Amino acid sequence: RSFDSSKFVSYYLISRDLNMLDRRVTYKRRASYRTKSNRFRKVKTPGGKLAIQYIKKKTSGTKMPGVKVMRPANNKRASRTSRTVSRPYGGVLTHQEVRERITRAFMIEELNSIKLRASAENKKKSKKSKKSTKK
Repeated sequence: RSFDSSKFVSYYLISRDLNMLDRRVTYKRRASYRTKSNRFRKVKTPGGKLAIQYIKKKTSGTKMPGVKVMRPANNKRASRTSRTVSRPYGGVLTHQEVRERITRAFMIEELNSIKLRASAENKKKSKKSKKSTKK
């Protein structure tokens, strides 16, 4: 048997062209440019066709424990309980930061009250010393 190269080449071209057609996918949405918001993944469907799946943008999140990580539009639509934590400054400051603020405020108040007491005692002493010099 002789090897007929012309048949082999034609079969090769047909299969290559079919594969080439399979590899090409088109956008489903309006934007026809390769932008950050228009990213997609090629996926083989169970029927053997190549389709595209759009990839949603990722977010870094708030890094707050108890607050769900989501994109701004989803965050707006989400319930209040998934956006915040039920305590003062919940979802804005962590519990350690809140505790630190409370203790700092308390210490400042204590210092102010000590200063007031000290200044009151100084006034009493100065009044007593003035009275004793007058007599």
